[in-house]
Amino acid sequence: MFQLKKIDIGSVALYSFIMFLIFGLIIFLPLGLMFSLVSSFIPDSGEFDRGILPIFSGVFIVIIPLFYAVFGTITNVIIAFVYNLLSLKFGGIKLTFEKLNEMGQIIE
Repeated sequence: MFQLKKIDIGSVALYSFIMFLIFGLIIFLPLGLMFSLVSSFIPDSGEFDRGILPIFSGVFIVIIPLFYAVFGTITNVIIAFVYNLLSLKFGGIKLTFEKLNEMGQIIE
């Protein structure tokens, strides 16, 4: 049995940022493109400036995934930091590993 005593904050930050950025692009890129497509069908009226809508789609495509990645990374870093503090007092999470051969069978 093994015990997870400490989580490296730097690796949490790096991998969290990369994963949240990828997920953010997967989520918000299609939304931004759909917003841009829908905005082209809105009739031009004197009350609403239709020219601002492509700017919003650019925000969805570029800026929102970056905010998503930054705030997700900050959240995960805080969680890892709190875990490290709690594991000093209460001990870490206990993990059990099994050794497998190339066929995926457990080695005794």
